[in-house]
Amino acid sequence: MLEIEFKNMLSEAEYHFLMAHFGKVGQALPQTNVYFDTAGNDLKKNRMSLRIRKTVSGFELTLKQPHESGGKLETNQDLSEVDAEKIENLLGFVEGPVKAILNGIGINPDQLNVVGYLVTDRVEFPYEGGTLFLDHSKYNGKEDFELEFEAESYKEGLLTFQSVLAKFQIPVRHGVSKIKRATTP
Repeated sequence: MLEIEFKNMLSEAEYHFLMAHFGKVGQALPQTNVYFDTAGNDLKKNRMSLRIRKTVSGFELTLKQPHESGGKLETNQDLSEVDAEKIENLLGFVEGPVKAILNGIGINPDQLNVVGYLVTDRVEFPYEGGTLFLDHSKYNGKEDFELEFEAESYKEGLLTFQSVLAKFQIPVRHGVSKIKRATTP
């Protein structure tokens, strides 16, 4: 699946204002992201990321790879709780498309280590032909707030995202990815 997303960091006040404006106060659902890489940072060197996301609805393994469109190619694999714990505790990697891709690019999944954790309270809802996300994330004793927009098309998504920022007078604040934030002390 091709992921086309736009992100902007928010102040805490902007986050709460947007939550109230969209009527989403109290609707955030927690998710825990567990990030992986090799000791040699082979995924990072290839601009890739690997995570397990734990939500109230289950567990998902996601490998993100760069794509020529400017988006990310996502390979998602549902996991059982047992398989998620097996991977997180470094007791072996499960079979499936993610393992096949890693093996295909010369990364041994059995050499992966946990490199970071990030817990996000997330609200998501349809907006202007895409999905808008309001995130409050906690990691390494820090917290931050972020606005994300996922779209089907880069051009239309960018225009919609820029209009949201302009409408609410939110300055452009490019942040770093969640994995970079979670793995930086």
